[in-house]
Amino acid sequence: MIPGSLSETKAATSEQQTLVDMFKSEVENGTGVSYDEFKALKYSTQVVAGVNYYVSVKVDSTKDDVLFLRIFKPLPGAGDAKLIGYLTGKNSSDDLVIF
Repeated sequence: MIPGSLSETKAATSEQQTLVDMFKSEVENGTGVSYDEFKALKYSTQVVAGVNYYVSVKVDSTKDDVLFLRIFKPLPGAGDAKLIGYLTGKNSSDDLVIF
């Protein structure tokens, strides 16, 4: 892997679900939408001074509506995870990208 590039995309695990659950209300406040589902589907990572997680999150149980979340998890002892941003208007077949 080239430093600063995204890792290969993998199926989300309970670790990524725990991360996205931490930021559900922040995302809902930002988008003005209350999501009936908030399920991590897949993710890629980017190693920086910590790790950026780019996570595809299913937000509607009846449609293929997905958000991309970018969550920064700092090195141990350097603070808490932070939501850096999100992209709307995605679907589950879209490739994760750096944003």
